[in-house]
Amino acid sequence: KRSSSRRTRSAQVLYLLELLGNSDDVLPVYVGDDTTDEAAFRALAGRDAVSVLVAPADASERPAATHATHTLRDVAEVQLFIEALAASCDG
Repeated sequence: KRSSSRRTRSAQVLYLLELLGNSDDVLPVYVGDDTTDEAAFRALAGRDAVSVLVAPADASERPAATHATHTLRDVAEVQLFIEALAASCDG
C-alpha cells in the first residue's frame, strides 16, 4: 500500500526516531513486505535497528537485494518474531 502522507517512509522513520530522542533505550524495528519499504530499510542501516523484509523467495515484489537486516517468509513468521522480541524485552 502506498502511504497517503507526503512524507516518505524513510523520513517517517527518522522523524519517529527523532521524537523518541534517538535514545539507546529504543530499539527501532521496521517490518515491510515489498520494494516500497527499501527506503525505510536504508534509513535504518548503520543504526542499532532491526529491519525485516517479509516475502517468500519467489515473490514478485521482493527486491533482488535488500537493506533489511532480516527476512521472514510470511505473517506467521512475523508473529513468532514479534513474540520472541517481546519476550526478550520482559523482565
